[in-house]
Amino acid sequence: MPLGLFHYQILCDVLEKIHYIYDETELAETILLKVSEALDTEAGSIFKIHPDATIEPLSAYGAPLDSLKKIQFKTGKGVVGWVAQYGHGRRGRNHGIQDKIHSGGADNDPRRAGGRDRIHE
Repeated sequence: MPLGLFHYQILCDVLEKIHYIYDETELAETILLKVSEALDTEAGSIFKIHPDATIEPLSAYGAPLDSLKKIQFKTGKGVVGWVAQYGHGRRGRNHGIQDKIHSGGADNDPRRAGGRDRIHE
């Protein structure tokens, strides 16, 4: 899907706002809200990978952030850990996480650690 004027307006809005945000949690929330709006998503999250390889959720949309913070995300485990380890959704070109999400197959993704079920129970 090519980007349209609406998407560029969202990008400009984000770029304008981030110059005045110095708190990383507020920055993550602003970016996630705008990206979710632009992509019309049901859910999303932004994580911080610390130097010691721990993974911390900074912002969440569609799931309670407090619930995400109770889960110990680990590099290499689950989809979040996979992205933290490899820097992308899946190995290979043109095989991003979007393939799983758009096909409705994210729940069957073998990398999934089951955290989503615990959040929505």
